[in-house]
Amino acid sequence: MYVHRLSGPNLPLRPWPLLALAIALVCAILVPDAAFAQHRFYLGSGVHYALDSSERDIYEGGLDLMLAYENGQRKTRRYFEIALGRNDGSEFLTDSTFEIADSRVDSGILTVGLRTDLSTDPAIARFRLFAGIGLSTGYLRYRNPLGDRSSEWTYGLSLELRPEFSLGEHWGIWLRQRITALTPATFDTSPRFSETSLSTFNLDLGVSHALP
Repeated sequence: MYVHRLSGPNLPLRPWPLLALAIALVCAILVPDAAFAQHRFYLGSGVHYALDSSERDIYEGGLDLMLAYENGQRKTRRYFEIALGRNDGSEFLTDSTFEIADSRVDSGILTVGLRTDLSTDPAIARFRLFAGIGLSTGYLRYRNPLGDRSSEWTYGLSLELRPEFSLGEHWGIWLRQRITALTPATFDTSPRFSETSLSTFNLDLGVSHALP
């Protein structure tokens, strides 16, 4: 049996600095003002692909489900998002006479950030274009068919571009492209699998709903 290993720097992971920064960002952007309005929810699903070619060779693509909350009345708005993802792939290369199940990485990523409406006149535009940036912290859980289990926190930055088409006063549909860059996580309970971050390119489609 030949075991394929992902390469990457052996960096210690400490999510607490990012969490402290995220808390500070939340406190700053949630200061009440006259524009604190227009609560909006987003629900969507899509696919993601690892940015690293060696990771992409194993985990060809994954599925994700996301839920987000956004508020603000100005062109720049604050948002909070949680995304759940799953990647399956053939980590172990064997001959055709021996079959082994895929390895699996599940992820839960929390992102806090800001989005800006790039539309020239958002008040009347049915089609709008948003650009966003956010801080992300995620929990990755790894398991392989040999019984190895491991989990670790990771953190990083996300950038997104999202066209949205209004279906009326409260509803809309959107298509988002996002790049999420995460620090590597070491699954140390499995010496056959080294660092992976699952930094990804995401393509998601979904609906939005604004509260009255």
